[in-house]
Amino acid sequence: MVSTSAKRCSGIFVEIGLTVFGLIMVFTPLALWMAPNVTAYYVVLGMCGLGYFAVVLLARYGTVDEGAGTGKDDLRVTLPAELIVDFQNQREAGRCDTGAAREFVANQICSDAPTDPR
Repeated sequence: MVSTSAKRCSGIFVEIGLTVFGLIMVFTPLALWMAPNVTAYYVVLGMCGLGYFAVVLLARYGTVDEGAGTGKDDLRVTLPAELIVDFQNQREAGRCDTGAAREFVANQICSDAPTDPR
């Protein structure tokens, strides 16, 4: 079993690696344009290929936060058909009656949110 601090540390190294190899790939066209000879051109092209390969490997096999995307952070709500029709039929956002939308948001989406202490 791997501790959470070890996972966090390895996750940081994966993020740093993705950043470094991504920057290598971003600056490759400039380096290719500035290559003084054919050998340097192929060296830079090879570095870009290795950077691409490293980004793919790190993104696929790097550590992933298992808790991401779970819990109350997911705001999927089923909208009632009347509200969908109201949104589809509106022509100008400033001239429509948004009372039904405000009521739905207040009742369904914001009901779990903490209340304002003011």
